[in-house]
Amino acid sequence: MTLKLFVSAMLLCITVAGFSQSTIPSPTHYISQQSYGSNVPLSNSEQWYLYYDANNRQIGSLSEMWNGSAWNLWTRSENTNNADGKLLNRITFNWDATLSDWKLYSQNQRTYNAAGLELTSTEESIDPNTNMLAPTQQFENTYTATQKLSSETRLFLNGSSIFGSRTLYTYNAQDRVLETITQALQTDGSWKNQNKRTFFYTNADDKEDLIDVQNWDDVANNWATVSEHITYTYLPFLTTVETETLVNSVSTVTAKTTSVYNSDLQLITNNYESWNPNTQALEYNSGYDIEYNTDKSIHKFKYYYRDFQSAVVFQSLEILYDYGVYTGTQNIATLPDMQVFPNPTNGPLQVQLSTADAAAQPHITVVDAAGALVADLSHVQNGKAFSIENQPKGIYFIRVEAAGSVRVVPVVKN
Repeated sequence: MTLKLFVSAMLLCITVAGFSQSTIPSPTHYISQQSYGSNVPLSNSEQWYLYYDANNRQIGSLSEMWNGSAWNLWTRSENTNNADGKLLNRITFNWDATLSDWKLYSQNQRTYNAAGLELTSTEESIDPNTNMLAPTQQFENTYTATQKLSSETRLFLNGSSIFGSRTLYTYNAQDRVLETITQALQTDGSWKNQNKRTFFYTNADDKEDLIDVQNWDDVANNWATVSEHITYTYLPFLTTVETETLVNSVSTVTAKTTSVYNSDLQLITNNYESWNPNTQALEYNSGYDIEYNTDKSIHKFKYYYRDFQSAVVFQSLEILYDYGVYTGTQNIATLPDMQVFPNPTNGPLQVQLSTADAAAQPHITVVDAAGALVADLSHVQNGKAFSIENQPKGIYFIRVEAAGSVRVVPVVKN
């Protein structure tokens, strides 16, 4: 994974993790700056615009990359959520500067059980050889009768090759995690044990205090002796995690993570130390700081990294969040208000627009997964039924352009 992709994934995690409470404002925009060395200053990297519906559920995003002198369009996403606000479908488009238009890049679909827990997540990306969507990732979760995670399966597809892993969970009488076993998918389709973690608790809460790690011994065809002890220490506003590993038959602390929280129990500092075999000691590896506004919303994120050649710790990333209303790019307030039903469909469809959007004489088109035009519906009246029954099974995109703004909704034809 490239640094930019790693950072983008991390930004998404921060954004999602930071706003789990609905009363905390969600950011509408952030800019990241990066540095690739201890002697290189921070410079613009990427910026994101996030769009929400009236219930503060994210329904889209737009990002731009810095080219050294200006921002260039990069990616755009459209989300479809269920009644509980959980993501059902995310369509991602990449900007094609040559065509001066958006091109479909990937689609992510998710399903949930009756308790609202995620069952499956399937990602498809455009295959450059066929220009069609092809599966690239498939995740599946199962749960116990008490809605505890029972297994996680992660498959990654690359043409005819499939790689993957799964983790199996068992629980004790208190319904706390007792053991996890991680397995790797083999070429013959079987699963091979990789490592096992055993959890220990000393208090009545669900916080683990000790984890013992064992690796699979192929020769003995059994679990090897414990190779790592992971110890958790909980103090008010401070948590430390130490990993003790057998190094040359000697048990040594080889990693340490320290997390500091504010009075609202929001994470403000996280530092990671790793073992340096040259100095035979723990040394600072990386860490981050998070600053918050008075309303508990996130304000700034700073990431630090150690340059192991110069031993200098430098700031490699800074993200500044804000909560303004932006009209220079696609803004959620101007997106067409539309419903497309039934979805999935075996052919018949209706597009229902708000009175204001219908009065704006919208242009409605249907395209397939490869971007080919299937139907031009500019002549169809608001709410009037039409059909794609003559089209093959697959995913289609209803594109509505009204008053200069565009909304795209994916539709599955059975």
